[in-house]
Amino acid sequence: QTVGTDRDRLFLLDLLTYDNDELKLHAARALANSGSDGLVSLEEYSKKSDQAINQILMHIKGEKAA
Repeated sequence: QTVGTDRDRLFLLDLLTYDNDELKLHAARALANSGSDGLVSLEEYSKKSDQAINQILMHIKGEKAA
């Protein structure tokens, strides 16, 4: 199953609000791997979020670059 509809992105973005950092990491990875729209959504979300999301975003960008 692919991820990439607006509904999927909204669901994954909602998961980023949970307290569980592992869940946030997996949701962020799914967003980043769903295509450019997912990564853009994650980057936009990180601009108005706490430091943990920014760290997760940097970690995922590092994974993608490797």
